[in-house]
Amino acid sequence: MKEAGEIIGVKLLDHIIIGDSYLSFAGQGLL
Repeated sequence: MKEAGEIIGVKLLDHIIIGDSYLSFAGQGLL
Protein backbone atom coordinates (compact mmCIF):
# COMPACT_ATOMS: atom_id res chain seq x y z
CA MET A 1 0.00 0.00 0.00
CA LYS A 2 2.80 2.43 0.85
CA GLU A 3 4.49 1.95 -2.53
CA ALA A 4 1.19 2.37 -4.38
CA GLY A 5 0.53 5.58 -2.45
CA GLU A 6 3.97 6.92 -3.30
CA ILE A 7 3.46 6.15 -7.00
CA ILE A 8 0.06 7.86 -6.99
CA GLY A 9 1.49 10.82 -5.08
CA VAL A 10 4.30 11.28 -7.61
CA LYS A 11 1.90 11.03 -10.54
CA LEU A 12 -0.46 13.54 -8.92
CA LEU A 13 2.38 15.96 -8.18
CA ASP A 14 3.70 15.54 -11.74
CA HIS A 15 0.21 16.22 -13.12
CA ILE A 16 -0.11 19.39 -11.03
CA ILE A 17 3.29 20.66 -12.20
CA ILE A 18 2.47 19.92 -15.85
CA GLY A 19 -0.96 21.53 -15.42
CA ASP A 20 0.59 24.68 -13.94
CA SER A 21 3.11 24.87 -16.78
CA TYR A 22 0.36 24.49 -19.37
CA LEU A 23 -1.75 27.20 -17.74
CA SER A 24 1.19 29.60 -17.51
CA PHE A 25 2.06 29.04 -21.19
CA ALA A 26 -1.59 29.56 -22.18
CA GLY A 27 -1.77 32.68 -20.01
CA GLN A 28 1.26 34.13 -21.80
CA GLY A 29 -0.31 33.38 -25.19
CA LEU A 30 2.46 30.92 -26.12
CA LEU A 31 0.01 28.13 -27.00
